Amino acid sequence: MSGILVVCTGNVCRSPMAEGFLREALEKRLGDEAPTVTSAGTAGWGGAGAMDESIQAAREHGVDIGAHLARRLDSGMIGDADLVV
Repeated sequence: MSGILVVCTGNVCRSPMAEGFLREALEKRLGDEAPTVTSAGTAGWGGAGAMDESIQAAREHGVDIGAHLARRLDSGMIGDADLVV
């Protein structure tokens, strides 16, 4: 598996957190063999940062999502992913 796409509505709270947690866990377990993890939203605010509350919640668990920029889901993203969650 080379790519995982995590999807929610806005791509500013839940999916950025899931992306960060999943990426962290896979990198710890698989190292350089870990698949790419990205996220997008069905009604995303393209280019918006993650919500402050999401950044803080992730930080409390040792995951930094502060540089996240929201992306609106498109068919190309789905086609490129091996797994869509």
